[in-house]
Amino acid sequence: MRQFTLPTLKANLEHGGSHPKAKRKTVRSIDPKRSHHVVLRASENTLLLRSNKYFIKLLLQKLSQRFKVRIYQYSINSNHCHLLVKPQRREGLQNFLRSFTGLVARRVTGARRGSPYSKRFWLGLAYSRVVSWGRAFLVARNYVFKNEMESLGLIPYSRNSPITSRAGPPTGEGQAG
Repeated sequence: MRQFTLPTLKANLEHGGSHPKAKRKTVRSIDPKRSHHVVLRASENTLLLRSNKYFIKLLLQKLSQRFKVRIYQYSINSNHCHLLVKPQRREGLQNFLRSFTGLVARRVTGARRGSPYSKRFWLGLAYSRVVSWGRAFLVARNYVFKNEMESLGLIPYSRNSPITSRAGPPTGEGQAG
C-alpha cells in the first residue's frame, strides 16, 4: 500500500518591493517570532537632510513603542530606509509601517490635508522579508549597518561588494533557521 503524502507548503517570506504586480495581492508574511528586514524606497533624495533624519529617528522611537515593534537596527539613506524589526503582533507591524510611511511622506513633502503632494513619495510597496534567527539575522544586521556607514560617508559605497552586488537585500539563503 502506498503512503499518502501531504504537499509541502512553502511560505513566501518576501513581500513588496519590485515584485511583479500580480504577486502583490498576496498577504504580507509576518511572523511575530522572527525578525523582519523592511526596505522603504523614496522617489527623492531628501531623507538624509538633517531635519528629516532627526524627525525619522524620533518617529521610529515613538511608533516602535506605540505599536510594540522592537527595532534592532535601522539605516536612513538618501532615498531609502532599512529597518530590522520584530513585531509582537501582526497588526502592530502593519500599523507601524502604515503610520511611519504616511508621517514621513507628509513631513518630507510638506503635504497637508486638502493640498496633497503632486506625485507619489514612496516607490512601490515596502519590501519586507522574514529573517530567521542565527546567521541570517547577523547577515541582515550587518547589511543594514553597512548601509548606515555608507550613508554617513564613513565607508565608500561599493557596488561590487558581496553584499550589495545582489539584485536586492541579502537573503541568507542556505542558512538554517
